[in-house]
Amino acid sequence: MSFKINKLFNKCYPMDFTYKNDGDISSLIRSFFHRNHENVANCTISGIDAFPNWFTETGTRYDYVLLCLVINMYLFLGVAIVCDEYCVPSVERLCYKLNMSYDVAGATFLAMATSAPEFFVNLYATFLTEGDMGIGTIVGSSTFNSLAITAFCGFSAGMGISLDWWPLSRDLLWNTLNIILLALFMFDGYIFWYEAAILITSFFINIINLSLDAVIQKKIRDPEKPCPCICYVPRGPVQDFVKMLDPDHSGEESFNFSRWPKNDNKWVKFIWCISYPLEVLMFLTIPNVRRDWGRKYYMLGLIMSIIWISILTYLISWMLTVVGYYLQIPDSIMGITILAIGTSIPEAISSVIVTKKGYGSMAVCNAVGSNNFNISFCLGVPWLFKAIFMPANLHHQYQYAISINSASIFYSTAILVASCLILYASFLATRFQLGFGVAIICLISYLVYIVLAVTLEMYVFEEQNLPHCPHT
Repeated sequence: MSFKINKLFNKCYPMDFTYKNDGDISSLIRSFFHRNHENVANCTISGIDAFPNWFTETGTRYDYVLLCLVINMYLFLGVAIVCDEYCVPSVERLCYKLNMSYDVAGATFLAMATSAPEFFVNLYATFLTEGDMGIGTIVGSSTFNSLAITAFCGFSAGMGISLDWWPLSRDLLWNTLNIILLALFMFDGYIFWYEAAILITSFFINIINLSLDAVIQKKIRDPEKPCPCICYVPRGPVQDFVKMLDPDHSGEESFNFSRWPKNDNKWVKFIWCISYPLEVLMFLTIPNVRRDWGRKYYMLGLIMSIIWISILTYLISWMLTVVGYYLQIPDSIMGITILAIGTSIPEAISSVIVTKKGYGSMAVCNAVGSNNFNISFCLGVPWLFKAIFMPANLHHQYQYAISINSASIFYSTAILVASCLILYASFLATRFQLGFGVAIICLISYLVYIVLAVTLEMYVFEEQNLPHCPHT
């Protein structure tokens, strides 16, 4: 197996990544995160070492576990506020100005906005920790996006929302191609600079394809002729496969800081009170396009929403990693499950929001389109810059390449292809009806994936990777 060859190669050409504090900024940063590890040539950086050492001690601190869980719940509320009141409205206004349809909007701008956390996680993991935290998180979040988020949308849709077969087929096809490319590139345990460039090229081709989607449909689809296959005929009228309507007429109001919900129940009053500090913070830093004065600043609102989503998701990943550290959950499992879920919270919240508005295609295309953006752009860009401008201390053949440490991440990536097939088959079986049927199928499939991924990461079918560096 190629991973065994790579490990033998590393023994012949050992990598010395001893980080000494020489006074420069780079050394200070690396010594801050990597603690007192003398040499990481024979071990991989632990996930907890990728975050500040504020909640980590040698003993078991269940009070820290409880504290981090409480902080996480509050951070989830912050992400929900940003997505609901700022990010999604900004994307809707931008796409309305560009005269886009709901499905294309979900697969492009909304997918890019909600995928910002994955980009920063992989950027951070590639240049600082130099481990597999980034790719493990993106692989896990891709499966979560395809199956779990679709399940959430299906449950939110209730009795069902009819979707058009075209956007789902288009985005799932691109998703499958990107996954196959990633799996082929990772097979030998290295990502070369030209392979990263191919992933980035795939991203731009996909963007061009989406921009020309209306023209392509006119060439291929004939709306006057009925579809020959009954499986592709929706059960009811498709509501959101149209140009986006003016969001000013949506009737949605922004948060009222002076209105006390005196006529609501105690739970609503409690949420209003705890969310008030977050509402004030977001109001002072993000233009609200639902207000008259902020409608023309939708681009600034979108950018600031992405920044806040990235900050909040980073904190969520940090808190979840601390919980896994004290509960002794292996880092490989943390990355592909808990951290993946943590970074996918924006996609989940935004997809459920647009589903409740009746935009089923926009919701599913957001989830699947996020996968395309994660794999081709969020992985490709950091890898390309790392391979070209910061070559590794390896044999010349592997100098301009990124080393993949995990021996099982290839199999977890290959399973993603199966998740795409399951998702598409579930829509075919229900005639593109987003409802309870699709939700149950996707949820069960995601739980099966979690079991398989954990089994692979526990080295049942593969020899164990290099051990984690001791945390001090």
